[in-house]
Amino acid sequence: MSLGERAKNYCLAMTNVDIAVSVMAASLLVCAWLLFFVGFVPPSATHHLYSLGYHVAYPLLLILPVSLALALRTLEGVVLAISYLAPIVWNLFENFLARREWIGSLEESRLFIAAVIIYGVPLVFTYMLRKSVEPDKTEWSRVLGATQMLLLLGAVLYFTFR
Repeated sequence: MSLGERAKNYCLAMTNVDIAVSVMAASLLVCAWLLFFVGFVPPSATHHLYSLGYHVAYPLLLILPVSLALALRTLEGVVLAISYLAPIVWNLFENFLARREWIGSLEESRLFIAAVIIYGVPLVFTYMLRKSVEPDKTEWSRVLGATQMLLLLGAVLYFTFR
């Protein structure tokens, strides 16, 4: 059996838990790479060079793994999803600081859109995965896992060499 066939058989034998764990581990490694080695810090909503893509970069890198983890409906899934608390706490802290300063409508709309992305998108993905039947759920988990790996590859290449 060739190496390609063994890799294909291994990927097809992965369960939803295996997919969620591997995708979450890869996402956390990429986030650590971007934060500590590349030095990417997202701009605040009041920054004059604001970009929504940069502002929600870390939550976007964790949305699919968190959705896969929460769709498991197990303690393992909840433990995997704990890593998403960092972007949530950061968003709440930023909203609190922005409300203390009298911010304009532009900054409020930026924070609102970021909050919708951070809180709403994982809920929608999790709901879609939970409502699908078991064979489709495994297929969707594989598709989302592959999509996440491509997203991580693009993020590493973009932020490392920009």
